[in-house]
Amino acid sequence: MFHESGNECPNGWNHVAGYGRCLGKWSTTGRTYNEGVSDCLPYKMVLPQNDAENNVLYTYRGTIHMQVNMWGASKRKEGERQTWVPALTTITEGQSPWASGEPSNADGNDEENCLQIRAGGKWNDEGCGERTLTQNFNLQAVMCERSMQCGYCSTADCGHGNYRHGCTSTTDSSCAACAAHTYGGLWRTSTCTDVCPVGKHVNAAKSDCDWCAAGTFSQGSVAACSPCRANSNSGVGWGHCNCNAGYHDVSGVCTLCAVGQRSVSGGSCLDCGAGQTDNGARTGCISCTTGFYSPVRSHCLPCAVGLVSATPFTQCVYCEDYMTSSGAGGMCYVPECPAGKFAPMDFVALAMHWDHDCEPCPYNSISVRFQTACVQCGVGKYANEAKTQCVPCGDAEFNTVMPWNPRGITVESEDESSERWSWLHVGPLFSVRTPCTCASGRFAPVNADAVSRTAARRWRRGSRSRRG
Repeated sequence: MFHESGNECPNGWNHVAGYGRCLGKWSTTGRTYNEGVSDCLPYKMVLPQNDAENNVLYTYRGTIHMQVNMWGASKRKEGERQTWVPALTTITEGQSPWASGEPSNADGNDEENCLQIRAGGKWNDEGCGERTLTQNFNLQAVMCERSMQCGYCSTADCGHGNYRHGCTSTTDSSCAACAAHTYGGLWRTSTCTDVCPVGKHVNAAKSDCDWCAAGTFSQGSVAACSPCRANSNSGVGWGHCNCNAGYHDVSGVCTLCAVGQRSVSGGSCLDCGAGQTDNGARTGCISCTTGFYSPVRSHCLPCAVGLVSATPFTQCVYCEDYMTSSGAGGMCYVPECPAGKFAPMDFVALAMHWDHDCEPCPYNSISVRFQTACVQCGVGKYANEAKTQCVPCGDAEFNTVMPWNPRGITVESEDESSERWSWLHVGPLFSVRTPCTCASGRFAPVNADAVSRTAARRWRRGSRSRRG
């Protein structure tokens, strides 16, 4: 705690009215000038600043019975006879406080370079003193001086987290703030040294430490807790932050786990098992649903058209015969084919698993919606491109060629066959691809057998006519 004092000098030093500094630490034992400088450290030997102070010093020396020659704290600068350090109020010969005729350099050897204050109070230039084996020269008494302290020091505290500077000779003590990351008591005279441990920060009053709030952290010795990085969290009083569930630490950045992985807060990403995927937030795993599967860590993938999945959802299998699926997940269902297509139900389709999908109607046939078979167009008609309507043949369609059906094949052959389409089995004409060739009244021979049969029919018709 600070205190008032009417004495402006510390213990061991004297305040003499009219002298602007404290006096003390004297010795009447003869000393050289340099020995006197050393004796007074860290302060200095006396050096009155004017005649008034010189007179005060003389009177004071009488009260302490020290009316002897002594050193004054100034010396000529080497090689410069007119320069004294510290500077003197005057160096004019005989001008007070110099004695009459001084400074004189009386020995004539330019060796009277130090200030002497004589017993009678006047100044003289004197040799700086020396010690030899046989004799000591110019030894003088020594008295020291130092700056005065403030005569009044504040007694009020500066508050927590602050400290008070000491008095100087001209100013009262003052308050200063401790470093932001430190705290301390009320009556400090030096900067604060207390710091907060991990998980705490200096409180608002700077008198103690408070716990870091959730969502912040401290690694100790801080003024305030730091907020957690993105996608991370902390509890009260934590010294670090954990990545949120669903994230993991990648070079100091909380990064979302990959698809098909999950994590707990502060943990590593772990793979979900086969038949599972992550829950979207990457905080857990969920099973795939019907119509989806996951053979390894990944999204749950949709089964292809005509396929379905079930527990444990690691693979897809074909729907039951004559059923299909959407290809976007979900259960199997009876196909509802649009016009121009049908759901095949013959044994070839079952063997090839074509019964799980709708396919275009075959050669020269059509269908309406929800059909399991297509209807062949009659004589003199052909199926339009969409296989939804039979169109009458005309001259322009004489050479219309019907395309091969991509699934009009047998199990063993890629040729379109009557094993699936019975109307193609018309003797050797099954491969004729132009249904309108004969509809216009024109003849398009296919092979010799066909020509012979046609000639035989004409001969029989001619015979009946003749008999008639």
